[in-house]
Amino acid sequence: MKPLSAGRLPDAAPSDYILVDACSYCYGPASTVSTILDAIGAEKRSFDIVFLGTGSSLEFLQGHPAIDRIVEVNTESFSALEQIQDVVSRASLALVNTNPVLAIFAKQRRVPVVYVDILPWMHPEIESQIDSIRGLYDNEARLAQIKRPQDLLAGADKFLMQAYLTDFPVDPSIRNPIRIAPLLDRHLLERPRPGADRRRRLLISTGGLFNPDTREEALVEYARQIAEIGWEAARGAGLDEVLICGPEKLQTIIPARKAGQTSLTAARFPHSAFMEQLKNSDYIAIVPGLTSIYETFGLGIPTLLLPPTNYSQVLQTRAVIDAGLADRLAVTEGFEEICRETARHGEIEGTGRLLRMLEEALRGKSFRQSVRNGFERLVGTSREDAVLSKRQSFMHALGNDGAETVAKHVLGLFAPAAKT
Repeated sequence: MKPLSAGRLPDAAPSDYILVDACSYCYGPASTVSTILDAIGAEKRSFDIVFLGTGSSLEFLQGHPAIDRIVEVNTESFSALEQIQDVVSRASLALVNTNPVLAIFAKQRRVPVVYVDILPWMHPEIESQIDSIRGLYDNEARLAQIKRPQDLLAGADKFLMQAYLTDFPVDPSIRNPIRIAPLLDRHLLERPRPGADRRRRLLISTGGLFNPDTREEALVEYARQIAEIGWEAARGAGLDEVLICGPEKLQTIIPARKAGQTSLTAARFPHSAFMEQLKNSDYIAIVPGLTSIYETFGLGIPTLLLPPTNYSQVLQTRAVIDAGLADRLAVTEGFEEICRETARHGEIEGTGRLLRMLEEALRGKSFRQSVRNGFERLVGTSREDAVLSKRQSFMHALGNDGAETVAKHVLGLFAPAAKT
């Protein structure tokens, strides 16, 4: 895989290529992009795929066989994108994953856009959230000109909206959105039962965890406490190993160790390797991002939802509760009120309130106790537990061919002769 220099393509690069992107710090966009690329890569194609991203997205997608070239860039910043505007303007298509900034930037340069949406919070009352969305991108001048919701989301040639845990309304400015099944690795649902002689494992996934809207010190402490408490529960249950997965930084925060028969290891895996680790685990604890919820619920493995660390995770957790799928939660005292407060104030202010509450909880005993109770319930869960079947049935009802649907649209719309 060859990297691209910032701002231009090398002379030897092909003239026909499409752009794909993933948020620099979240797990969900990287996972869903990987699944879409698996589907596209399985088809015969006459174009290259250029990946735009940085941070955690590069860690998760490094080495993906469908990616031909990489440009390391923050796709949520207009000023960063302007540094590679030649790369963007010469593309035949931009496959954008829940990122209005890249969609607007590409459309301004007359590049066709296929917009894949994986976040429900962007739709309800989106007009009232425009100020918050501007704030996410440091009030950059071009985004500050946005006045209407259709300026954010409705400019794509195709708008493919992933099914959610609950039926979120869609902004009326988006005409005829195409609802698709969740973007899942279909092989996940064909997971074989582990052999009796294999090591018994608890896998803890922090997702992207580190992001520019949060205090890193609080999230470092969050990850450290979660790992320690999970390890204690695993030792008490006689498990063989605890594997905590997330950004590379975790390996410096959480040193490897072993007590008795139970080991604790922090590791970073590319997406495909992480999926294999997930499939071969006996118990799973996750931060409650939508993609992580879908992946683990589809497996039918006992899963604990950890306290949320951002606005989207709050909404997903509330949706799980509302759907009657939340009998394994590690939540602090007053959590439901925290969720209500966060959702009521919108993403920017709500996330700030959530993180202040989380920081306060991390300093007290209630956080450790509620998380400890959650892990103890988790490792005591039988595979025949009724909620596991209910979760798996829920995922089967939503389907698992969303990535194939996106791939067909991309391949159908890709027409090099139409590029001018």
